[in-house]
Amino acid sequence: MAPGYYKIVVKAEQLARFSLPGQFCQISILGVFLRRPLSIAGAASGKLKFIYKVAGAGTQILSQMKKGGKIEALGPLGAGYPLEAAKNKTPVLIAGGSGIASLSFLAQKLIKPGIIFFGAKNKAELVNVSYFKKLGWEIVVATEDASAGVKGYITSACANHFKKNACSGMVIFACGPSLMLKKVAELARAHKIEGYSSLEEKMACGTGICQGCAVSIKGEYKRACTDGPVFNLNDVNW
Repeated sequence: MAPGYYKIVVKAEQLARFSLPGQFCQISILGVFLRRPLSIAGAASGKLKFIYKVAGAGTQILSQMKKGGKIEALGPLGAGYPLEAAKNKTPVLIAGGSGIASLSFLAQKLIKPGIIFFGAKNKAELVNVSYFKKLGWEIVVATEDASAGVKGYITSACANHFKKNACSGMVIFACGPSLMLKKVAELARAHKIEGYSSLEEKMACGTGICQGCAVSIKGEYKRACTDGPVFNLNDVNW
């Protein structure tokens, strides 16, 4: 899809039927000991779609698979985005890098389109933008090198938007690097906007057994894989 970014579509009727935006699957890859967690980027017609960035040996092997190959997928896992939160509000999606994957699925399921803020290092990494246009979403893009959209971090574009518009009717859904999510949480608090974030944590088992993805939520530790990965922005101890 872009340098280092890939899409894989898997025929899995049962998984597709029960998957929700914000959930993920643990993918078994031949020759790699631990499964790799991949956010579900879409589920329809008996098929699952994943969008991911090559980050190591496992995803490198996955990117080289051919049509007709077989994989093992454990899922759907985790708690997804609360769709009911957007029932009477305008959804504001904020994505950084590969965080666009779970938000692509969310945009497909929400009743009405809103606005999406998408940040990346450069124009080449702006994957899947046309998908949102087809669904009627307004798109704001930011790149660090100014090769597309506004120059800088996407959170700056978000801050400008919140300053110029009434925020009482908005709800935020965000996914991306932790530093971006921390800033989004600060903006949500400052403008009193309800918001939810999908945390990008390392998940070895995906089922809560290893407890390696513990995150601090409201002063106590929760497991991102089973209690999340979606949490209320105000509940995370950034």
